[in-house]
Amino acid sequence: MNGNKNTATPDGGINKAAERTKISGGEIDGCVSVDISAVDYVPTKKINGVFIGTGGDVKVDLAESGTAIVFKNLADGSFLPAHITKIYTADTTASDIVAYWS
Repeated sequence: MNGNKNTATPDGGINKAAERTKISGGEIDGCVSVDISAVDYVPTKKINGVFIGTGGDVKVDLAESGTAIVFKNLADGSFLPAHITKIYTADTTASDIVAYWS
């Protein structure tokens, strides 16, 4: 069932009572496209990680340590499962980034 809790109804429809998606053992409640073309992205929710659509480098602040770090050469279609408090415009070359939370 593609890793989510949706179930098929007798008429072939989908019961969307639970619209959570599982990723790497966790579940996603929501997501947002991240636009860092002009300014840094500071989330309003606790971010559990990001999906990288088009690969490259991603500079982030990590929640627990407050440390800024650049994750180098992330591949297209990869996930970066980290609690992130900021994604920087400077030093980030990846694009099509989606932040997710649970």
